[in-house]
Amino acid sequence: MVFRSLCRLSMKGVSDIHDVRSHELRSKILSLELIASILQNGGEVFKAEEVFIGAVKQYLCVALSKNGVSSVPQVVELSLSIFLALFQTFKIHLKMQIEVFFKEIFLNILESATSSFQHKWLVLEALGRVCNDSQHVVDIYLNYDCDLSLFNIFEHVIGELSKIAQGRQPMELGATTHQEKMLRVKGLDCLVSILKCMVEWSRAHYIDPATTGLNTVRVIRADEKETAPGQSVANDVVDSGTGGDGDERGVAAGGWRHGSLSGKLGVGTGGGEGEVGARVEEFETRKKRKEKMQQGIQLFGTKPKKGVKFLQENGLLGDTPDNVAQLFHSDNRLDKAAVGDYLGESDDYCKAVMYAYIDQMDFTGMDFVAALRLLLSKFRLPGEAQKIDRLMEKFAGRYCETNTKLDIFASADAAYVLAYSIIMLTTDLHSSQVKKKMTKEEYIKMNRGINDHKDLPREYLEAIYDKIAMKEIKMSSQSVRRSTIGRSVMGVSEKQRRVIYQKEMLEASETAKALVEGMKNSASDFITATHVEHVKAMFKVSWTPFLAAFSVALRDGDDPEMVSLCLDGFRCAIRISCIFSLDLERDAYIKGLAKFTMLTTSVGLAEMKPKNIEVIKSLCNVAYTDGNYLQDSWMDVFHCVSQLELAQLVGTGVKTRYLTTSSSARPQRGGGAKGKISQSSRTGVDAVLTGTDQKRIDSIKEQVGETSSQTVVVAVDRIFTGSTRLDSQAIVDFVEALCATSNAELSNPTHPRMFSLQKIIEISYYNMDRIRLEWSRMWEVLGAHFNTVGGLPNEEVSFFVVDSLRQLSMKFLEKGELANFRFQKEFLRPFEHIMKRSGAVTIRDMVVRCVTQMVSSKAGNVRSGWKNIFSVFHLAASDTDTAIVEMAFETTDLIFRNHFLASIASFHDAIKCLSEFACNAAFPDTSMEAIRIIRSCAKNVADSPQLFHVSEEAAADPDHIWSRAWFPIMLELSTVISRCKLDVRTR
Repeated sequence: MVFRSLCRLSMKGVSDIHDVRSHELRSKILSLELIASILQNGGEVFKAEEVFIGAVKQYLCVALSKNGVSSVPQVVELSLSIFLALFQTFKIHLKMQIEVFFKEIFLNILESATSSFQHKWLVLEALGRVCNDSQHVVDIYLNYDCDLSLFNIFEHVIGELSKIAQGRQPMELGATTHQEKMLRVKGLDCLVSILKCMVEWSRAHYIDPATTGLNTVRVIRADEKETAPGQSVANDVVDSGTGGDGDERGVAAGGWRHGSLSGKLGVGTGGGEGEVGARVEEFETRKKRKEKMQQGIQLFGTKPKKGVKFLQENGLLGDTPDNVAQLFHSDNRLDKAAVGDYLGESDDYCKAVMYAYIDQMDFTGMDFVAALRLLLSKFRLPGEAQKIDRLMEKFAGRYCETNTKLDIFASADAAYVLAYSIIMLTTDLHSSQVKKKMTKEEYIKMNRGINDHKDLPREYLEAIYDKIAMKEIKMSSQSVRRSTIGRSVMGVSEKQRRVIYQKEMLEASETAKALVEGMKNSASDFITATHVEHVKAMFKVSWTPFLAAFSVALRDGDDPEMVSLCLDGFRCAIRISCIFSLDLERDAYIKGLAKFTMLTTSVGLAEMKPKNIEVIKSLCNVAYTDGNYLQDSWMDVFHCVSQLELAQLVGTGVKTRYLTTSSSARPQRGGGAKGKISQSSRTGVDAVLTGTDQKRIDSIKEQVGETSSQTVVVAVDRIFTGSTRLDSQAIVDFVEALCATSNAELSNPTHPRMFSLQKIIEISYYNMDRIRLEWSRMWEVLGAHFNTVGGLPNEEVSFFVVDSLRQLSMKFLEKGELANFRFQKEFLRPFEHIMKRSGAVTIRDMVVRCVTQMVSSKAGNVRSGWKNIFSVFHLAASDTDTAIVEMAFETTDLIFRNHFLASIASFHDAIKCLSEFACNAAFPDTSMEAIRIIRSCAKNVADSPQLFHVSEEAAADPDHIWSRAWFPIMLELSTVISRCKLDVRTR
């Protein structure tokens, strides 16, 4: 009783003056404060007892529908506080009422051009509280956006918050720039909070880089990973981008925060997993059906017949006229004018629908005008006279059919004529275009003789005239009001704005009150979300407004708070799209973030600001934390990193020869070394500097100096040092993108750069300890790239490649190789390829020296690599340079003297190498020595044939020694005889 009294007291009206000392306003505020206290401090009985729940539905919800649109900010604030308490405690009982509050009150205030800054701010504060709880966010999506008949609360809230964050929301007259900024920041904060909730909810699917790559200690299933107590995955995403500084904006008092989900997710728990999976699919199916339904409704608004056909073809609507008529009655989303047009059509099916529509209405005991009001409140009457005629004819028949005891009409014809005359009267009395209004006498005269050639009672017609004059027949206020929300109020005074706002909110309150009162006894199942996969569907319907909000805000504003929120949003959105393998969404966010680094645009350096430096750090952080998921997006990351290195050269004044580069090539993914280069236009750093005078260059240097700060350098370095954290597939994506970027840098015809090539060498060192299977896949890409760049005409590049390969090979050979494996052969193949393709003596000399060093220091670890070593010396043997030939032969001689047993596996290649030395006519002494070594090899074969037996079965085969040893010797000797001079052939 006390609770009911407080609710009724809070609904009492207050004067327009809004004097805070007035008794009415003070009693209203006191009653709301007491209600809030009851909700916050009520015990379990109050929260669970049906009597109290019924009181909340019957009294409190009705009170909130009125107070929530009050023009007094303090009343609105208290009402919102009460709503939040209800949402926290009673949401499972108030599913339908919550929809009304969001749809008719909160979103209307945000959309309205006449609502004040303070009202918008209070609503945003309340939404921020809701957005901070991951359970609430996911529950809203499941219960409303996935329900075929309910309003898409989640989708519309995201859309409205996105508009506010972009600065596209209608503002009140006289609103200051600071107030507009506050709303934008609050909108961004709500959006980021929602994304944090989604990241937190989906943490069970996130693969921590600390458990992959070289950090792998044991196989950890995604559903077994746990976050440390008190630590939020969502905050990890944000904090890691700011160097560990905590971001507490998203945490509010009173338990509205990103709470732990232990025990909530229900992922992979026992035998319920299949059932949970089925439920997820069920919600996805519901959402798809709802999207199809919305498409049909949208089509219906423009082409009613096609809209109905679309719904029927997709199984959303039955084929019978009764089914269509029931849809027109039940779905308020249908365009009311289109409904009227459809019902008035002359074809048989539409007429059958119209008959069914009116037959489904019960006019029993209703006054004639009231019955006509009821009919016309649900659709807009078409303007065509024939359509109106058909509708009124059927209405008259149905009215008489349901009111058989009513003896005022001689037949349905009289009711039909009267109904038509009432429509004419309404238009005449309430149309602004009609100057001379119909009088009561004229109306009575117009209806003479319509009742089977008799007149209807004069008093009856006078009463009808008075009713129409007092209140016109029109559609429900909700349908009319929706078209005025958000209209422009430019040119109106503050007083006029308040009047318009009060009128709008009064209509909203009446609609909400009527809806809530009609739900007193209604019950609807409220579903509590339990599965991580719901986030995927949520993000797919909301990623575009998120991206628009962050992009526009980041483009327009330099305020550190806005920039920080936008970057938090980008990082969270990328994390979600990565977790659920949403490639399109991930690429869109990565490209958006890359664009705001200003490193890839044509005016990048000239427009570089502190916010762009923060974007660069965020992009590097994303690459470090989410590298396992980036796939093709590594291309955008490395393109920015490459341009950043060039910007650092500009900022520090190092290597000024790069300041007049003629073009900048953007890498295109094409399978590692096969990546294609685009040079069709100048982009990025190079384009800014092309043709720039020295004064302008000096100015640009000063602007971009921050790109060389320690925080940026460390962030970039972490990308490459963190490559050890990538899993087996991610590291392949990583090196493919890096090789394509290196190709782009080296393809510059005037000033090629080796930044990415250097990084390739570095990450090869970092990842040398990966398992052989992963390293083989990496080297398939890296080796092809070394083959390509090692043969470039630029000797500086080729020299660097060969020397880097030497260092890598020396480290790799330390690991050794088991018998029958062939990875050394693949690893050393680039030496052979470069030796074959290079036309520079210095490069070929470098290759021979590198291989010689490997033989001198690591020969004991060489196994399958002997084949490549002999292949390199075979190519060197036919060279014309004395130093190359002599060094190669000396090393070959060293191998046969000291490592003959180790090289037996590649005996054929070794003899082939010696025969090539013997055939080089430019070096006769070397030729003679090569013949001598072949002779010694033959002696070893004759004396120790067992050395060439690879197995016991081979030793028992008399032909084995011939195929393994004697045949190569005889074959190469025949080659020598056919190619060499007489003295060599004689030898």
